[in-house]
Amino acid sequence: MPDVDLGPRSEVGPGPHDARPPREVVDEVATRLSRDDHVALALPVQPPIPELGLPAFRLALEDLPSALPGALGLGSTWNPGLARRIGAAVGVRVRALRQNPLRRVPAVVPLYDPWSERNGDGYSEDPLLTSMLATALGLGLRGPSTESPRIAPVIDVFAEGERSHIRANMRVHIEYELPPLRAVLETGAAAALALPERFVDQHPFLAGLFVDLAVRGWSDDTIVLCDELSAGKALWPSADGYLAAADASAGPTDRTASARRMLLLRSQLHSSPPAGRDDADHLAAQAAREAVVLLRNDGLLPLVTGEGMKVAVIGAQAAGLRRIIEKHLHGSAATVSYHSGADRYAVWLAGTPHRLTVTAAGDVVCKGRHGIQFELHQWRPEVYALLSPDGTYVSVGDDGTVGTDQPSAGHCPAAAGFRLLATDGDVFAMHHVASDRYLAVEGDTVTTVEEWEHAALFRFERTEDGSEAAAAIARDADVAIVVAGNSPLVERHAGPRVKLDLPTQQQQALRAVRAANSNTVLVVASDYPYTIDWADENVPAILWTAHNGPHTLPAIAEVLLGDHAPAGRLPQTWYRSADDIPAGGTRDIIGARLTYLYHDRKPLYPFGHGLTYTPFTYPRATVNPAAIAEDETTTVTVEVHNDGFVDSDEVVQLYSRQLTSRVRQPRLQLRDYRRVHVRAGATETITFRIRASDLSIWDIRVGQQVVERSKHEILVGGSSATTTAVGRLDVHGTPVTDRAVAGADVPATEFDESWGVSLVAGPSSNGTALVSVEPGAWTAYRRCDLTGVSAWSMTCSSSEHAAVELRLDSPTGALLGTIVVGTTGAIHRAGANRIPPNLGVHDVFVVFSRPDVTAAELVFHR
Repeated sequence: MPDVDLGPRSEVGPGPHDARPPREVVDEVATRLSRDDHVALALPVQPPIPELGLPAFRLALEDLPSALPGALGLGSTWNPGLARRIGAAVGVRVRALRQNPLRRVPAVVPLYDPWSERNGDGYSEDPLLTSMLATALGLGLRGPSTESPRIAPVIDVFAEGERSHIRANMRVHIEYELPPLRAVLETGAAAALALPERFVDQHPFLAGLFVDLAVRGWSDDTIVLCDELSAGKALWPSADGYLAAADASAGPTDRTASARRMLLLRSQLHSSPPAGRDDADHLAAQAAREAVVLLRNDGLLPLVTGEGMKVAVIGAQAAGLRRIIEKHLHGSAATVSYHSGADRYAVWLAGTPHRLTVTAAGDVVCKGRHGIQFELHQWRPEVYALLSPDGTYVSVGDDGTVGTDQPSAGHCPAAAGFRLLATDGDVFAMHHVASDRYLAVEGDTVTTVEEWEHAALFRFERTEDGSEAAAAIARDADVAIVVAGNSPLVERHAGPRVKLDLPTQQQQALRAVRAANSNTVLVVASDYPYTIDWADENVPAILWTAHNGPHTLPAIAEVLLGDHAPAGRLPQTWYRSADDIPAGGTRDIIGARLTYLYHDRKPLYPFGHGLTYTPFTYPRATVNPAAIAEDETTTVTVEVHNDGFVDSDEVVQLYSRQLTSRVRQPRLQLRDYRRVHVRAGATETITFRIRASDLSIWDIRVGQQVVERSKHEILVGGSSATTTAVGRLDVHGTPVTDRAVAGADVPATEFDESWGVSLVAGPSSNGTALVSVEPGAWTAYRRCDLTGVSAWSMTCSSSEHAAVELRLDSPTGALLGTIVVGTTGAIHRAGANRIPPNLGVHDVFVVFSRPDVTAAELVFHR
């Protein structure tokens, strides 16, 4: 039985002769329902609504089909048209099978943290690219009719690290994180969004602010769901429904609006959506091809195949690729050899003559001297899996039993990941990642325990060096293909990354193969970027692709063998070194200099990078007009020419760079792009339009988007690092002015940049304040004109004695004074420190000595 019972198809309305618009009917019914009915419409299992002809309804979410490319894979296609067609095909399939139409869709927060294990859940590090792809997929899923959708897409919001989310610079929220969500909601590409209960419980003020000011301002129809309601609690006023709840009460809140939204969604899903074509499999294969990114090529690719060719394929993910290449080369007397590149081990129970083995029934036991040899696959620097000779992985079931599990879609299963915790030399305890339990041995049986003290210790005796074996088959081949990367299923349980390098085992195999054969290709299949500077310097050809389901390996083979010219582009920056970025998972891309927008070091591979098998040039580009007012538009016309002999796609990217501003601006920012197919020797002309409003920034002083008066450099190219300036655009917007602060009470939350602070409710009923959440937290107020200021004070409070410093130009700049905040509890005005007169224009920094200091106003006295 499907999770959502759609019931028999019928028209919405209280009767067959009611000709009123469905929304009007729903509004009337929602108004007439009782308070108890309103509560029932917020619960996971909802009653029928006879007045609208609606059957009972179960509020439950399912994922999109796993065979589809993930968000990161769609991100590297740079093809929103394809994303929309994929969504439409999935919608047709789900409705034709009468499956649950409430489907989770990828998060729409741009990527910012390559350390995150959930990096693959995002489309891109750029807000525009994320907006276009997320909107396209969502609109495709919903179908051509807004009143009769095929699928109701649901976005998980703050699905990870909500604590870090609220610490970010407010400009990051408004200019970087929120535009994709706004685009999705305003276009109707999402029917609902889901908030975690812990976020609502821990930050009710911020959660309410987010829903009431942002979500409702963009779409009053969007349903806000919470994942759970704890027993005995009243419904959160801003929530329309709960995915898990035993019972609930409305509290003092009028829930008519929530009931209307829920009834409207149920009515729309109960109607008959338009028919369509289910070609999802074909489109998924196309997306996998378009997602392959050629990072480096010294001319080795595409491979030149011929009679008697010898190919060596190496890597734990590469067994399937071997079979595909063999099939492609069938009839040419070619040979394709394979090795995983992994070491083989006999695994002994330490201090005993017994070793691990697998029975014919698939049970893992520890018995006797003649056990099997396992391949030890390293998926992360700290995560491994044991592969038995029959191709199954040692795994732990949900009940804690230890057995074996088949690969899932060619990937190591989630239940097979272990951390090897060293105790002495080659002796390890095995910690199961997904269950947080340890392997133990009771008699002959291998089982699991919760406590480290009761874990078994195992001695790993290496019986084969995987790197040497891989080098041996590479030495005898014409070309060697090394496949590296992560396991997407194991990744889900592994937590944040501890290194950005490839796992040591994969690096060793790659280096050994490259030493044995100069014609080595590295294929990286992963959910995130790696720091592979050695490979970039020493391996002649490198490909990358995200994990795109069963079509990933065939797509790689087509690119390797020249059946498809690659044109994927990186959706995020590949940094040269882990030292180039902070490891703390901060979302403040401005302060931390993250993403191509603000990163000020040369990356290994830049955002938008991707090569193909033919060269492209941009012989002509114009910007007309070259000056616009803040309500006008300019047109950028670009010619792109295929200089080679291979038909191929090119992704033409348009960027701008603002040359003057009151606040720190991105180094450059994507303004539009187009994936276009250009035949060999041909030229295509592309037209872009830039509105002045597209160049606006969030001015915290006035609480709105502002188009500053400034010149903008317009750049065009095939990546963010290979652009050419094609003209300047003079935007006649609001003059860039300094912040006059003499005699002003500046709200503490009106900072331009920050680190280590969060928003909280302020002393007034509708106001906000900030609170420090880290020692040394700071806020920056850019370009303050201190002329006429004689002293400063702050309206603040602290749970313990704390110091608040005022500094010039940086968090460690010249100290103007210190306020000591007492423990009065209530917010009060503290200090009145005098400062030198007529300091002129400076960036002003407020630095907090400790966490839990709340600040409402920064006061500059004349």
